[in-house]
Amino acid sequence: MKYRVNVGLDYNQQNTGQFQGTDTYFRPNQGNRAQVRNSQTQAWTIENVVTYDKTIKDKHHLTVTGLYSAQQSSTYFTQVERDSVTADFVQYYNLGLSSNTGPTFLSGDDKPGA
Repeated sequence: MKYRVNVGLDYNQQNTGQFQGTDTYFRPNQGNRAQVRNSQTQAWTIENVVTYDKTIKDKHHLTVTGLYSAQQSSTYFTQVERDSVTADFVQYYNLGLSSNTGPTFLSGDDKPGA
């Protein structure tokens, strides 16, 4: 009888920022705009494998394999957009200095799944 365990871990982090200046190609006749997006994903997988080999009277060979697997994945995401950032040099580094607030998205999922 043989036993084997497989373990897999996954971590992914993405942080992006974008700034569009006043009256540019992307925002003609409009004020500046900044955006920050951050996401983080953590996942794990564990597999237990049991194999049983048996030879009967040197004529027959029997192999039985059993497997149990479990996995979980969690993802967290934030996004903030702001219009009319007070000064262009601030860009997306301090969105608290902007006068208008765009949409803000926060999400988290810590349910087991793929």
